Amino acid sequence: MVKVILSGLVTVILCGMVKVILPALVRVILCGVVKVILSALVRVILCGVGMVILCGLVQVIMTEFKK
Repeated sequence: MVKVILSGLVTVILCGMVKVILPALVRVILCGVVKVILSALVRVILCGVGMVILCGLVQVIMTEFKK
């Protein structure tokens, strides 16, 4: 009897822990992935904007020099 109750308790506790730990893990992993993707996106966007501005500046300077 005691063994059955104990093993039942252990399985219940383990199941509860897994249910609690798994969503937390998933949340942490998703947050990490989102942060990585966002920072990469920001970097790409900033690089693109920087390139566009640089190209525009170069073109303006070139046209100014050609005059």
